[in-house]
Amino acid sequence: MSEIIRDEIVITRKPHKCWGCTKDIAIGTKIQCVVCKDGKHIITCYWCDVCKGYMDKHCDFWDLEAGFGYGELRECEGYPEEENRIGGKKGVKKE
Repeated sequence: MSEIIRDEIVITRKPHKCWGCTKDIAIGTKIQCVVCKDGKHIITCYWCDVCKGYMDKHCDFWDLEAGFGYGELRECEGYPEEENRIGGKKGVKKE
């Protein structure tokens, strides 16, 4: 079971990938950052606005304790189509 250590909005200082959809997150993007401890491992995840919004709306679709793997969110029912995502196919644009 994971324990959330930090959950906050940050401005990225280097490129990252969204944990939910694997899209690129540009330097200088305001983004949700979650740091978790899972046993002896520390995991840092960045969430784009589309994935964060989807999770907030559909949290009953997934097990909060088990979570989901890298990129699995885009496979969930009701996840926004590619053309509706912020940044389209190239990734998340900074604000």
